[in-house]
Amino acid sequence: MAEYHLTAVVLGPKSGSDREYSFTMDRDPETIPADEVVEAFMNHLDETDDLPDANSYELNSAVRSKDQDVVMCLGTLYFSNERMPFASMISW
Repeated sequence: MAEYHLTAVVLGPKSGSDREYSFTMDRDPETIPADEVVEAFMNHLDETDDLPDANSYELNSAVRSKDQDVVMCLGTLYFSNERMPFASMISW
């Protein structure tokens, strides 16, 4: 089974800058819906304890670029006592 290496850059309001994450998935990100690529990333954040659980987010938009290998998304991350909007670009 193939393994795909992805990089996600997340911009949030608290840090004032971006943060980069590397993760893998066993499905070709080119062939699945954009929201499933985001879901794989959120699962990674859950596994690394950067998110309270894999469902601690709300996805408002996920769009795949037709010209580049990238998914762009907007949403909200939910932590125990706060909500944080985020923007992310996930590339492979």
